[in-house]
Amino acid sequence: MPTVKSATKLKNVPKFLLISLYIFGINLQNSNGPSLDLQSKRQIISEKISRLWLKFAFFLPHGYLALYLWWGLFGSESMSFFAASLIDTVVYMITYDMLYSRRESVKNVLMRLQQLPNQGKKRSQRNRYLSVQILLWISVIFSASYFIYSFTIFDHSEDELIESEETSVKYIGIILKVFMWLMFNIFLYNGLSIYVCLFVHFCMLVDEKLQMINRSLDAMLKRRMYCLEDLRKQRRIFCTLQQITSEANDIFADIVFLWIGRIVARSAGGAYHFSTSPWTGEGIIIQILLILDTVYDIASLVIMCFYAGRMVKSKSEILEPLTGLCGLNNVQLENCTDDIHFFLGIVGYSSMAMTVWNISPLNMNLAATVLGGIGSNAVIIFQLSST
Repeated sequence: MPTVKSATKLKNVPKFLLISLYIFGINLQNSNGPSLDLQSKRQIISEKISRLWLKFAFFLPHGYLALYLWWGLFGSESMSFFAASLIDTVVYMITYDMLYSRRESVKNVLMRLQQLPNQGKKRSQRNRYLSVQILLWISVIFSASYFIYSFTIFDHSEDELIESEETSVKYIGIILKVFMWLMFNIFLYNGLSIYVCLFVHFCMLVDEKLQMINRSLDAMLKRRMYCLEDLRKQRRIFCTLQQITSEANDIFADIVFLWIGRIVARSAGGAYHFSTSPWTGEGIIIQILLILDTVYDIASLVIMCFYAGRMVKSKSEILEPLTGLCGLNNVQLENCTDDIHFFLGIVGYSSMAMTVWNISPLNMNLAATVLGGIGSNAVIIFQLSST
């Protein structure tokens, strides 16, 4: 894998996303600071604290998984709910370990995207990252909702705990439940969502570059004249984007497969819970939260497929201005059809796409297929549970 020539700070990733990734143990910031002789004591202390935090952020989810297994086997009131939560926890752990081991590759891909030349007007930062911000805010709202709901569980189980002769056992049990629910909500609805936002943001960056190429070629077609060097420049940018996308697909392909598998499994479990649990009393609280959980998962799937599919659509749109340029000559009346045909062949045969473990391209057609499968499974589960 080629590396960037000069390491600089990432400027094409919003600060709130970089900070969020850092909090959850994925540091994409440049670690090649000044030498120790040039660093002040405050910088040295800050760097040591940063390293300690990253180590803590690495060991915390692993320790939590071991504690969650023990709590689920010996302290969970519902084994079905524990099994569903365990799926989420394991998927988060695997995602974190994969991204942690590939963090240098992720940084290298983003840095190479940053080094590509910008063309035309840039969108405002607020509009550029609006989709990522919305997804993060939704994750915060869901996390808060589930943590608030955890107190209803404490109220429900308090009668059993209060019968214990030891008051300390009661408070230890409450503290343990608060900690387990808090960590679960943070890892699932914040941590996993941040990793999804990283994937979405990469698709947005590639889509922006492809749209810039399309606008440049379209401007040449409207002027009915172009420079051969400009055409070759756009071709070099496209080839670089194709290579970067291939490397990013190697990073995210198996992770996306895990995310979609989790969504399908959780949706099936939610359908079973809908058909077997009461819709009255305290049961309706659980049902409403499960509905919100399912909506959140489906929204995440649609957002991933939408932005990954838009990247492929932008690539296909490049073919239209290239086809129109085939009959034109440049201002020096040199025949450039060979270069245009070469560019057309590269774009036409390009496999630039994010995939699900290299099985299927990630686009809205896949989202429709997955949602159709989820709906069919839900109907079967409802029919089986009713009989």
